Amino acid sequence: MQPNIGRSIGQGFRIASRMWAGIGVFAGCSVALVAVTGLLVALTNPPKELFPEQPATAQATLTPPPAPSADTSNAATSPESAISVTTQASTAASTTPAPDAQAKARQQEDERRVRVIGEWMGRAWPVLLLCLLLFTVVKVWLIGGQIGYVAARIADPRAHLRTFFQAAGRAFWALLRGWLLMAAAFIVAMLAMLVIILIMSGLDRVMPGWLLAVLAVLLTLALTVGVVWLSIKLLFWFIAIVVDGVGPIAGLRATFRTTRGAWWPLAGLSVLLGAISLGVGLVLIIGEWMGRVIGGPAGMILTLLTSLVYMVGYFYLLFVSSVAFVQWYVDANARAPAAPVSSA
Repeated sequence: MQPNIGRSIGQGFRIASRMWAGIGVFAGCSVALVAVTGLLVALTNPPKELFPEQPATAQATLTPPPAPSADTSNAATSPESAISVTTQASTAASTTPAPDAQAKARQQEDERRVRVIGEWMGRAWPVLLLCLLLFTVVKVWLIGGQIGYVAARIADPRAHLRTFFQAAGRAFWALLRGWLLMAAAFIVAMLAMLVIILIMSGLDRVMPGWLLAVLAVLLTLALTVGVVWLSIKLLFWFIAIVVDGVGPIAGLRATFRTTRGAWWPLAGLSVLLGAISLGVGLVLIIGEWMGRVIGGPAGMILTLLTSLVYMVGYFYLLFVSSVAFVQWYVDANARAPAAPVSSA
């Protein structure tokens, strides 16, 4: 069947509404993962410098000193009062930090914060590495289970929940290789950006400032366009790995083949699903704002209920999106079957 935006989104809502067991497993594992990793990090006693607060002294510095309480009628006629007012003004001026002193104090505070955070990471890196490995393993396992369960429910609405666990185990190693390949590509891209920044810094000495600014804008636009284009081309990478049972390289070939000639419709599908998710996010913002306005126990209850509704909506729409993209992939490959690919 011809893939299209309406069919994909319609199937997304229709099938996701009958997958609450799978959504519950995915959401429960995701929340447990966040809780466990958060607890492990908390056990390392992270410094408060990781969570900087707005300095409370900034407003106090900008507040002018209070006016003297002496009677104004006496102040106009009494030399002693005039001397007192002048002394208070000069004392307040001397206690107000100069701009250079404030900048130096901020720099020292930033250096101290960096040093404290560096010392913490130096002693906590084994736990942080364990959290990263745990997050990667569980996340890859959940992605495989979600895509496999969604594909099974598309093919057979009576597919059992055990399909989630079977698909997660079957596709785990291929997905893990794809995840690591994606991480390696990201690191290479960051290094390339660092090299470009260094080159631009060197060109600052031999190139006019306006020309360097134009070049920077053009490079930023090119990078943005490239990232957006590539993100659409890779939409079906992990879906192909799970649905077709292939390796990461074959999955790359499959996603480029499936998106060929369909970039704009897929971009429209992605934007529409993102707009729907944004609408759910607005519910959370409005609920929290109303909770602050109401205040007290009622406001707290409203905020908690809004957060719960948002969490349920978030995971539900996550499955709606997954169904929509898997449905598109299934329809596209049923319409135009491709040559067999290797399981590299």
